[in-house]
Amino acid sequence: MARSTRRLTYGRALAAMLVFSLALGTASGLGLGLAERLGWPDPAGSVVQAALCTLITLVGIIWLARRTGSSAESYGFRRARIGRDLGIGFAVVAAAALMVVVPTAVLGGIRFSGIDPVPLLIYLATTVVVATGLEAFPEELAFRGFAYSSLRGRLQPTLAATVATVIFVLAPGLSMVWTALIARALGTGHPQWYAIAPPGEDPVSYVMLLVLWSICLLQARQVTDSIWVGVAAHLLLLVVNRTLLGSADGSGVELAHPDLTLIIPAYVVLATIAFGLLRGRFR
Repeated sequence: MARSTRRLTYGRALAAMLVFSLALGTASGLGLGLAERLGWPDPAGSVVQAALCTLITLVGIIWLARRTGSSAESYGFRRARIGRDLGIGFAVVAAAALMVVVPTAVLGGIRFSGIDPVPLLIYLATTVVVATGLEAFPEELAFRGFAYSSLRGRLQPTLAATVATVIFVLAPGLSMVWTALIARALGTGHPQWYAIAPPGEDPVSYVMLLVLWSICLLQARQVTDSIWVGVAAHLLLLVVNRTLLGSADGSGVELAHPDLTLIIPAYVVLATIAFGLLRGRFR
């Protein structure tokens, strides 16, 4: 009986991973493929991609929850105190980032060439919409929500966190299978079938950062037992990282040396510690 229950627990976690992988892969193949075919201007394709990813993940997780008799409350998808939970997630990550970024900037590790307001505002608005719909919300719902809740109810805490982290790391690569299938069906390209890391990224560094993110966001889930703390934290992690890496149009931010990318895991560690200290204090 115990072995059967454990298999069912792992099965639920794997099902959540498959739902998100299908959502991300289908959204990427259709959203970006249709944008290319129809000549939509940027970022229309990315917005459609994000909307599809959220919709498919939401429908899939709700279906899994009904099949398993799980309430929305049990996997952190609740409507009470959403504003408070989002605020906690933003505040913790913002404070952690400032504790690392400010001293680095004072010591000359970060250069500012001046803010260009219009491109920066457009970048921030687009990033908030796309990153929330494509990553922050669906990933928290699937991995730290349904999957982790299913795992921690039956497994030891460390094992539950480990399994949740493994499926989180594997899911993006698995989604590429669906993207490749759809792209070939639409005739919009021949993307590779699988990769553990995006093109141009060092696989080891990328996986290590994902593991660190998973640990941080699992701690965020413990603060109020709601996914919304993690959604806000996840979104701000994405915005800060992309800004530090020079992807934020109009921010004027540039790292003085490539090795200073180490400040990214440094502030993620600080945020993880802070979430751990806040664990259970706002339930």
